[in-house]
Amino acid sequence: MKNKAGFRPGDFVVILLCIALAFGSFMLIKAHSGGKKILVIQAMGKEYTYPLDQDATYQINGRLGVSVIEVSEGKVRFLESPCPTKSCVQHAAISAAGQWSACLPNEVLVQIQGEDSDEVDALSF
Repeated sequence: MKNKAGFRPGDFVVILLCIALAFGSFMLIKAHSGGKKILVIQAMGKEYTYPLDQDATYQINGRLGVSVIEVSEGKVRFLESPCPTKSCVQHAAISAAGQWSACLPNEVLVQIQGEDSDEVDALSF
């Protein structure tokens, strides 16, 4: 005689083990994904490197004048810039490795470089 209930007691054990394994893998990936990240600013043919873990404000000379870049709580943004449209100032702050922001008229490029992002992306979830 066949069991029509669908799940057997052993099925629940296998499901719970799979959930525990997935959760453990997620926590392990999350714990080891936070590599050291740095801020790299390029302007006027020069490159400047700063830590992301220290809040600070940097004044960088560009083609049109001084751009002010703020680092706060691991996020970087243009605070002020002499460009006409101020689109770089209106841009959202960046915080993940590989992200960048730029003031094209002032020729200032801000980027975050590092080993890995602190966040697990949707593909690995």
